Amino acid sequence: MATARDTASPPRTHRFLDQSGPVEIILNILQSCHSIRDLNAFASTCQRVCHIWRGNVAAVLWPVLLHEIPHFQDAVIAVRTPLSDSRNSGADMGTNHDRPA
Repeated sequence: MATARDTASPPRTHRFLDQSGPVEIILNILQSCHSIRDLNAFASTCQRVCHIWRGNVAAVLWPVLLHEIPHFQDAVIAVRTPLSDSRNSGADMGTNHDRPA
């Protein structure tokens, strides 16, 4: 014969990530992830974690990208380096754009 204990629904657990977890702790967990795959898996656990992830994506993702992608920082520096104007870049390459044709 089944008792009330056997048929009762399991007790509700406290939902730390979904409701009450401090943002700082969730950010610390995100920053502790070692791969993009880990970040994606954790950010997919609930809407709140996803929202925190989206609001802090640069701070969380930067260290992982530096670790996972060889020469990532060099590539970012190269992209951010401003190009000189066309006259100077042509002169640097041995051509003279100022000379009339």
